[in-house]
This record gives sequence, structure tokens and C-alpha cells, in this order.
Amino acid sequence: MHHEKDILEKHILEKNDVFADICRLVVPGMEHARAEEFESETTHDFFVNSDSISEVERDIVKRWIKENKLIYIVGIENQTQKDATLSLRIMNCNSVMYQRFLSRKQKPVPVITFVLYFGIEKAWDQARSIHEILDIPKELKRFIPDFRAEVIDLGALSNEMIDSLKSDLKEIARFIKTVRNGENQFNTSKKLDHFALVGRLLSILTSKKSRWKLGNHYKKEVKKKWNTLSIY
Repeated sequence: MHHEKDILEKHILEKNDVFADICRLVVPGMEHARAEEFESETTHDFFVNSDSISEVERDIVKRWIKENKLIYIVGIENQTQKDATLSLRIMNCNSVMYQRFLSRKQKPVPVITFVLYFGIEKAWDQARSIHEILDIPKELKRFIPDFRAEVIDLGALSNEMIDSLKSDLKEIARFIKTVRNGENQFNTSKKLDHFALVGRLLSILTSKKSRWKLGNHYKKEVKKKWNTLSIY
């Protein structure tokens, strides 16, 4: 079940409209980013050391390109389970991207990585930085650079932030917040562009049945994708 959650979350975040939506919400300077400005980047890297091969796999990585110029590399890691060592993993992900630029003798561009937390029960309460993980004597802290993972807890977003979302991510965030607030039923009549993926994910997140109702607009013209989704 957890593996299916991970797959569904990845498939949803890979959609450029969803990817652009979350970037506009959380990344300064990307408030006007458009879906068509993103291009997929490889999520696999491997490095040959003196006696071994190391492989790094990421969830979603895209290039943000404006006027034919590469501006940023943006990565999103989806997370359903809490992980106190997350900052170490994200630091390694960013390092791999910079190594890729150097190995190609290219000038690096900023690499931005954040974590989208889909936890359904409780807000994120684990460490977000390396210094929070390590037991470091005060006098040594300046010798050990810190790194902070940017965790976006969907269920902890304000109503205003959720309302500002334009993609199906709005209904996912609304759903998670609804469940955390102890409400037993969730309804939406919003036009969902990725109806099947979103419906299946919401159902799996709570391990509950989903009741699917197709509105009249959807029945008349399937391409319009008007629908109502209820989780109970």
C-alpha cells in the first residue's frame, strides 16, 4: 500500500500543472511560473568511485526554462512517512545535481529541492536540519555547516494558501486538512484534471472507500471532466 501511495504521489507531482502550482506557492521569484516552462530532468545518477559505484535516485526533477535560458533546477521529494534524517538525504540530492554540472563542465545554476509531505494523521514534527539531528558541542557548530530541508506540509497550509492553488493539488491539500481536523466526509465538485489519480490517492491515504459521483456536465461530455468526489 505504501508503495502504491508513493507511485501515485509521483505521478501527480510529475504533471507540469501541479509542479508549477506548488513552485508558485513556495519558491520566491517563481510566482508567475507557467506549466509549459518546465522540462523533465533525469532522476537517476551514478558515480564511479575507486572501488564502487554509487547510485542516487530522486522523485521528481525539472528544469525551469524562461526565454530559452535555464534558470533553476527544481526537485520535489514526496513524503508520506515522517523521516528525522530527511535533511541529510536532501543535501545529498542537491550535491548530486551540482556534481552533474561540474562533470559536464557546465556553469551550475541554483538547485532548489523541497519536500511535499502528504501525512494524513499529524503535522510534520521531525527534524528539518542537520544540526537538529547531530549532538554537536556548541564550540564546534561553526565547523559543521548546517543544511535545512524545506518541508511543505500540505495539511498545515493556511486556507488562504490552499485557495491560491490552481491545480488538483488544492483538493489534495483540502482533503488532508479536512481529515486532520477530524471530519469524516470530504466532498468536491471542482473540475479535476487528473481525476483518477487524485481519487485513488485520497482513497489510499485513509484506507477508506471512495464514492465517485459523476455530475451532469461529466456525463454529457467526458472531456470536460466535471465530477464530484466523496470520501467517507
